[in-house]
Amino acid sequence: MKNFQCPNCHQPTISFWRRQMIAPTAPAECPNCKAEVVVTWSSYWTLIPFAVLWIISEFVESSALYWSLNAVGLVSWLWLTNQFVPLIVKQP
Repeated sequence: MKNFQCPNCHQPTISFWRRQMIAPTAPAECPNCKAEVVVTWSSYWTLIPFAVLWIISEFVESSALYWSLNAVGLVSWLWLTNQFVPLIVKQP
């Protein structure tokens, strides 16, 4: 999987899975320049499709449909986060 660029040094140092865990209060440290990388609080809008599909899945009787809806919600959350949520350098 590709690494994401640090917004400070512009080197591909942030791994895919670390990128998924970055939050406004949980920064990632760039191993190259030691900058703390975060996202804004507005990045949580990407959870909306996952939450909606999870709620819908609670009302279906089919196990296959339940897991399919949850998987689609998870993939959509990951895709939206990676495509539309910019990484920023945390200001002291």
